[in-house]
This record gives sequence, C-alpha cells and structure tokens, in this order.
Amino acid sequence: MGEIRDQSGKLKGHGLAKIVEKHLDDFKGFEGSSAYEKLGNGLEEIVNKGKMVTDQAGIKTIIFKKDNQELRVGLTQGWKHEGKNYWIATAYKNPPRRSSTKSRLSLGLAPI
Repeated sequence: MGEIRDQSGKLKGHGLAKIVEKHLDDFKGFEGSSAYEKLGNGLEEIVNKGKMVTDQAGIKTIIFKKDNQELRVGLTQGWKHEGKNYWIATAYKNPPRRSSTKSRLSLGLAPI
C-alpha cells in the first residue's frame, strides 16, 4: 500500500492516507505481518462482514464488531460527491460509550 505525503513528509490526503495517519493502530487486532497488511485485511473483513447503516442525513457507515470492539468504515458517494460509486472516507475503532451517569459526573454534574 503506497503512502501519500506532502513536501514536508507528512501523510496527507483522504481515505487510506487519512486512515494510515490517524487510525492505523485501530487495526492491530487483524491478521497480517505489518501494520499496512493488518489495515488491508481489517478493511476487507469489515466491508465483507459488517452491517451497512444509513443515518437520517443519508450518511452510510459499515459497522463491524470484533473482540468486544466496534469498528466503523465511513463511506462517501463519488469523488467530491460526483459519481455513483462509494468510496471509503474513513475507518476507525469506535470508542466505547460511557454511561450517562459517568458522563455527567465527569462534567461535574449530579447524576440523574
């Protein structure tokens, strides 16, 4: 898998470049001998075995649960919203939700 870098050497771009930059460690639980191979295998497994959901705004996300974790692949239609194909825009491990009581306490509010 090639890398897309700017003149300063930083990864840049959309899709895979962004996933590599921000979420590569989220795929360490998948099979593979390198981080990039684990990412590729992880994306393939999520796309093939995950469940596609569409929110009220029409945003499509593939959700996949593995080893008590939830991983998500966000899709976009077309390049810059032109065309009919769907592209992977992002992929990440969804952090576990905290209970509402814990959330309220962390904000210094009384539990309900």
